[in-house]
Amino acid sequence: MALPIVPIQDYPNELTGQSNGRLAASVLAVQAGSSPTLTMCKTAMRSFLAMADAATSAGITLRVTSAPDSYRTLAVQTRIFAERYTTQSLVGQPSKTCNGIKYWLKRGEATAACPGTSNHGLGLADDIVLDSAGKTLAWLIAHEQTFGFSHELQSEPWHIRYTAGDAIPAATLAYEEDDMSAEAENQIKQVYAAIFNGGTSCGTIPPGKPTNSIVNKLDYLIERAKAGGAATSVDHTHTIDLVLSADLTGRAVGSTGPAQPLDPTP
Repeated sequence: MALPIVPIQDYPNELTGQSNGRLAASVLAVQAGSSPTLTMCKTAMRSFLAMADAATSAGITLRVTSAPDSYRTLAVQTRIFAERYTTQSLVGQPSKTCNGIKYWLKRGEATAACPGTSNHGLGLADDIVLDSAGKTLAWLIAHEQTFGFSHELQSEPWHIRYTAGDAIPAATLAYEEDDMSAEAENQIKQVYAAIFNGGTSCGTIPPGKPTNSIVNKLDYLIERAKAGGAATSVDHTHTIDLVLSADLTGRAVGSTGPAQPLDPTP
Protein backbone atom coordinates (compact mmCIF):
# COMPACT_ATOMS: atom_id res chain seq x y z
CA MET A 1 0.00 0.00 0.00
CA ALA A 2 1.68 3.20 -1.20
CA LEU A 3 1.74 5.99 1.34
CA PRO A 4 0.89 9.57 0.31
CA ILE A 5 4.03 11.67 0.72
CA VAL A 6 3.79 15.45 0.36
CA PRO A 7 6.73 17.78 1.03
CA ILE A 8 6.39 20.31 3.82
CA GLN A 9 4.96 23.37 2.08
CA ASP A 10 6.02 25.84 4.75
CA TYR A 11 6.72 26.00 8.47
CA PRO A 12 4.35 27.74 10.89
CA ASN A 13 5.47 31.27 11.73
CA GLU A 14 5.51 30.36 15.41
CA LEU A 15 8.61 28.25 14.74
CA THR A 16 10.60 31.24 13.48
CA GLY A 17 13.64 31.70 15.68
CA GLN A 18 13.02 28.38 17.47
CA SER A 19 15.64 25.66 17.79
CA ASN A 20 14.84 22.04 16.89
CA GLY A 21 14.26 20.09 20.08
CA ARG A 22 14.38 23.23 22.19
CA LEU A 23 11.00 24.76 21.42
CA ALA A 24 9.71 27.38 23.83
CA ALA A 25 6.72 26.29 25.90
CA SER A 26 4.77 29.19 24.40
CA VAL A 27 4.68 27.53 20.96
CA LEU A 28 3.68 24.08 22.21
CA ALA A 29 0.23 22.63 22.86
CA VAL A 30 -0.72 19.45 24.72
CA GLN A 31 -3.80 17.45 23.74
CA ALA A 32 -6.10 17.53 26.76
CA GLY A 33 -6.60 14.12 28.32
CA SER A 34 -4.43 12.30 25.80
CA SER A 35 -2.74 9.08 26.84
CA PRO A 36 0.07 8.82 25.97
CA THR A 37 0.51 12.59 26.17
CA LEU A 38 0.58 14.19 22.73
CA THR A 39 2.50 17.46 22.34
CA MET A 40 2.85 19.47 19.13
CA CYS A 41 3.45 23.02 18.03
CA LYS A 42 0.17 24.91 18.33
CA THR A 43 -0.53 25.28 14.62
CA ALA A 44 -0.02 21.57 13.94
CA MET A 45 -2.10 20.66 16.99
CA ARG A 46 -5.09 22.55 15.61
CA SER A 47 -5.18 20.29 12.56
CA PHE A 48 -4.40 17.14 14.53
CA LEU A 49 -7.38 17.75 16.82
CA ALA A 50 -9.62 18.30 13.80
CA MET A 51 -8.32 15.13 12.15
CA ALA A 52 -8.65 13.10 15.35
CA ASP A 53 -12.26 14.25 15.72
CA ALA A 54 -13.05 13.17 12.16
CA ALA A 55 -11.36 9.84 12.78
CA THR A 56 -13.36 9.30 15.97
CA SER A 57 -16.57 9.87 14.00
CA ALA A 58 -15.43 7.05 11.70
CA GLY A 59 -14.70 4.72 14.62
CA ILE A 60 -10.93 5.30 14.48
CA THR A 61 -8.84 6.45 17.45
CA LEU A 62 -5.70 8.41 16.65
CA ARG A 63 -3.11 8.28 19.42
CA VAL A 64 0.67 8.35 19.57
CA THR A 65 2.74 5.28 20.38
CA SER A 66 4.40 7.10 23.30
CA ALA A 67 4.77 10.67 24.56
CA PRO A 68 8.21 11.19 22.91
CA ASP A 69 6.71 10.05 19.62
CA SER A 70 5.11 13.46 19.25
CA TYR A 71 7.34 16.41 20.21
CA ARG A 72 10.91 15.31 20.99
CA THR A 73 13.41 17.37 22.87
CA LEU A 74 16.99 17.39 21.61
CA ALA A 75 18.01 15.16 24.52
CA VAL A 76 15.40 12.56 23.56
CA GLN A 77 16.41 12.74 19.89
CA THR A 78 20.04 12.12 20.90
CA ARG A 79 19.08 9.15 23.08
CA ILE A 80 16.89 7.55 20.43
CA PHE A 81 19.54 8.00 17.75
CA ALA A 82 22.19 6.38 19.96
CA GLU A 83 19.86 3.44 20.61
CA ARG A 84 19.21 2.84 16.91
CA TYR A 85 22.53 3.62 15.23
CA THR A 86 26.14 2.57 15.63
CA THR A 87 29.46 3.73 14.24
CA GLN A 88 30.36 0.08 13.64
CA SER A 89 30.04 -0.83 9.98
CA LEU A 90 27.11 -3.18 9.39
CA VAL A 91 27.03 -4.87 6.00
CA GLY A 92 23.72 -4.45 4.21
CA GLN A 93 22.38 -1.88 6.68
CA PRO A 94 21.43 1.71 5.75
CA SER A 95 23.85 4.40 6.85
CA LYS A 96 23.81 8.15 7.31
CA THR A 97 26.29 10.84 8.25
CA CYS A 98 25.62 13.20 11.15
CA ASN A 99 28.04 15.98 12.04
CA GLY A 100 30.68 14.37 9.84
CA ILE A 101 30.39 10.93 11.47
CA LYS A 102 29.03 7.91 9.60
CA TYR A 103 26.47 5.74 11.40
CA TRP A 104 24.80 2.45 10.48
CA LEU A 105 21.26 1.53 11.43
CA LYS A 106 21.20 -1.38 13.85
CA ARG A 107 19.30 -4.42 12.62
CA GLY A 108 15.65 -4.46 13.56
CA GLU A 109 15.54 -0.75 14.42
CA ALA A 110 13.45 1.97 12.80
CA THR A 111 15.23 4.91 11.23
CA ALA A 112 15.73 8.19 13.10
CA ALA A 113 16.82 11.63 11.98
CA CYS A 114 20.14 13.08 13.04
CA PRO A 115 19.62 14.80 16.40
CA GLY A 116 18.48 18.38 15.88
CA THR A 117 16.95 17.74 12.44
CA SER A 118 13.83 15.69 13.25
CA ASN A 119 10.34 16.93 12.47
CA HIS A 120 9.48 15.59 15.92
CA GLY A 121 11.83 18.26 17.26
CA LEU A 122 9.73 20.95 15.58
CA GLY A 123 6.48 19.64 17.05
CA LEU A 124 5.21 18.71 13.59
CA ALA A 125 5.42 14.90 13.61
CA ASP A 126 3.58 12.06 15.34
CA ASP A 127 4.03 8.31 15.37
CA ILE A 128 0.53 6.84 15.38
CA VAL A 129 -0.62 3.51 16.84
CA LEU A 130 -1.72 1.31 13.93
CA ASP A 131 -4.12 -1.61 14.35
CA SER A 132 -3.31 -5.03 12.90
CA ALA A 133 -6.35 -4.89 10.62
CA GLY A 134 -5.00 -1.82 8.86
CA LYS A 135 -8.10 0.31 9.48
CA THR A 136 -6.23 3.26 11.04
CA LEU A 137 -3.64 3.35 8.26
CA ALA A 138 -6.30 3.11 5.57
CA TRP A 139 -8.19 6.00 7.18
CA LEU A 140 -5.04 8.13 7.39
CA ILE A 141 -4.15 7.49 3.76
CA ALA A 142 -7.64 8.55 2.69
CA HIS A 143 -7.97 11.62 4.91
CA GLU A 144 -4.67 12.95 6.31
CA GLN A 145 -4.00 15.41 3.48
CA THR A 146 -7.42 16.97 4.03
CA PHE A 147 -6.08 18.14 7.40
CA GLY A 148 -2.61 19.17 6.19
CA PHE A 149 -0.78 15.98 7.18
CA SER A 150 1.27 13.55 5.14
CA HIS A 151 3.44 10.52 5.61
CA GLU A 152 7.17 11.13 5.31
CA LEU A 153 8.73 7.77 4.46
CA GLN A 154 7.34 4.71 2.68
CA SER A 155 9.14 2.58 5.27
CA GLU A 156 7.32 4.21 8.23
CA PRO A 157 3.53 3.91 7.90
CA TRP A 158 3.10 5.04 11.51
CA HIS A 159 4.91 8.36 11.01
CA ILE A 160 3.00 11.44 9.85
CA ARG A 161 3.86 15.13 9.93
CA TYR A 162 2.06 18.42 9.40
CA THR A 163 2.96 20.05 6.08
CA ALA A 164 0.61 23.02 5.60
CA GLY A 165 2.39 25.72 7.62
CA ASP A 166 0.11 28.67 8.36
CA ALA A 167 -2.23 27.81 5.47
CA ILE A 168 -4.75 26.22 7.85
CA PRO A 169 -6.75 23.57 5.94
CA ALA A 170 -10.44 24.26 5.33
CA ALA A 171 -11.36 21.06 7.18
CA THR A 172 -9.56 22.32 10.28
CA LEU A 173 -11.30 25.68 10.14
CA ALA A 174 -14.66 23.97 9.71
CA TYR A 175 -14.00 21.82 12.78
CA GLU A 176 -13.05 24.87 14.83
CA GLU A 177 -16.16 26.67 13.67
CA ASP A 178 -18.54 23.87 14.55
CA ASP A 179 -16.96 21.98 17.41
CA MET A 180 -17.55 22.90 21.02
CA SER A 181 -15.53 20.64 23.29
CA ALA A 182 -16.30 20.03 26.94
CA GLU A 183 -13.54 22.46 27.84
CA ALA A 184 -14.96 25.14 25.56
CA GLU A 185 -18.46 24.49 26.92
CA ASN A 186 -17.17 25.08 30.43
CA GLN A 187 -15.45 28.30 29.34
CA ILE A 188 -18.65 29.60 27.79
CA LYS A 189 -20.67 28.78 30.90
CA GLN A 190 -18.16 30.78 32.92
CA VAL A 191 -18.66 33.73 30.59
CA TYR A 192 -22.42 33.40 30.93
CA ALA A 193 -22.16 33.27 34.73
CA ALA A 194 -19.95 36.35 34.72
CA ILE A 195 -22.48 38.28 32.66
CA PHE A 196 -25.47 37.50 34.83
CA ASN A 197 -23.69 37.54 38.17
CA GLY A 198 -21.89 40.84 37.85
CA GLY A 199 -18.49 39.37 37.01
CA THR A 200 -16.02 41.32 34.92
CA SER A 201 -13.88 38.66 33.26
CA CYS A 202 -14.85 36.05 30.73
CA GLY A 203 -11.56 34.19 31.09
CA THR A 204 -9.38 32.66 28.40
CA ILE A 205 -10.69 31.72 24.99
CA PRO A 206 -10.30 27.97 24.41
CA PRO A 207 -7.44 27.25 21.94
CA GLY A 208 -8.49 27.24 18.33
CA LYS A 209 -12.09 28.25 18.93
CA PRO A 210 -13.16 31.14 16.69
CA THR A 211 -14.78 34.20 18.18
CA ASN A 212 -18.05 33.72 16.32
CA SER A 213 -18.48 30.23 17.80
CA ILE A 214 -18.19 31.74 21.26
CA VAL A 215 -20.67 34.50 20.47
CA ASN A 216 -23.08 32.00 18.93
CA LYS A 217 -22.87 29.84 22.01
CA LEU A 218 -23.57 32.84 24.22
CA ASP A 219 -26.64 33.60 22.13
CA TYR A 220 -27.80 30.03 22.61
CA LEU A 221 -27.30 30.10 26.37
CA ILE A 222 -29.09 33.42 26.70
CA GLU A 223 -32.03 32.17 24.65
CA ARG A 224 -32.12 28.99 26.74
CA ALA A 225 -32.16 31.09 29.91
CA LYS A 226 -35.01 33.19 28.56
CA ALA A 227 -37.04 30.12 27.63
CA GLY A 228 -36.51 28.59 31.05
CA GLY A 229 -37.37 31.76 32.91
CA ALA A 230 -33.92 31.90 34.50
CA ALA A 231 -33.26 35.27 32.93
CA THR A 232 -35.41 38.08 31.67
CA SER A 233 -35.68 39.28 28.11
CA VAL A 234 -32.09 40.18 27.35
CA ASP A 235 -29.81 40.05 24.38
CA HIS A 236 -26.08 39.72 24.55
CA THR A 237 -25.39 42.77 22.41
CA HIS A 238 -26.56 45.09 25.19
CA THR A 239 -25.38 42.84 28.01
CA ILE A 240 -21.81 42.15 26.99
CA ASP A 241 -19.20 43.74 24.84
CA LEU A 242 -16.59 41.06 24.27
CA VAL A 243 -13.15 42.42 23.61
CA LEU A 244 -11.53 39.51 21.88
CA SER A 245 -8.02 39.29 20.47
CA ALA A 246 -7.56 37.86 17.00
CA ASP A 247 -5.01 35.52 18.54
CA LEU A 248 -6.82 32.19 18.90
CA THR A 249 -3.94 30.29 20.50
CA GLY A 250 -5.45 30.38 23.97
CA ARG A 251 -3.78 33.56 25.16
CA ALA A 252 -6.62 35.87 24.17
CA VAL A 253 -8.77 37.29 26.95
CA GLY A 254 -12.20 38.86 26.73
CA SER A 255 -13.74 41.30 29.20
CA THR A 256 -17.37 42.05 29.90
CA GLY A 257 -16.73 45.37 31.64
CA PRO A 258 -19.23 46.39 34.32
CA ALA A 259 -22.32 44.23 34.39
CA GLN A 260 -25.30 45.91 32.72
CA PRO A 261 -28.77 45.88 34.31
CA LEU A 262 -31.13 43.31 32.87
CA ASP A 263 -34.38 44.23 31.16
CA PRO A 264 -37.32 44.05 33.58
CA THR A 265 -39.38 40.91 33.50
CA PRO A 266 -42.45 41.50 31.34
